[in-house]
Amino acid sequence: MLLRLLTQTLAGELVLIIEFNEKPIGVLELYANHPNENVCYIGLLLIDEKLFGNGLGTKCYLLAEDYIRRALGCGKIKLGISDENDASRFWQKVGFKSNGNIYQWKGEKKTALVREFDKNIER
Repeated sequence: MLLRLLTQTLAGELVLIIEFNEKPIGVLELYANHPNENVCYIGLLLIDEKLFGNGLGTKCYLLAEDYIRRALGCGKIKLGISDENDASRFWQKVGFKSNGNIYQWKGEKKTALVREFDKNIER
């Protein structure tokens, strides 16, 4: 399994393709040093749902965590979990904890309540 950088912006957004057996199986969107220095925000971890249930999601996350620590030099990861797509069980399984922050996210067509989670990854 590997991560392949698709695009990187000057604002620190990175989009990576997750490949397994030389085929794309997912996408990872990261924001380096956001919202603070030494913090990486995961905007999206999306895996082909046909592959759910066999541990690939956890393996993809662990690969991302290693990339965040070694390539980006961040010691903390943050992410937001929407009330419309509650994946908190997965994120708690890989070590994330709620930090108590809740905010309203407003998109072009809808709004959602988002709970913030984080994880320290410094060695």
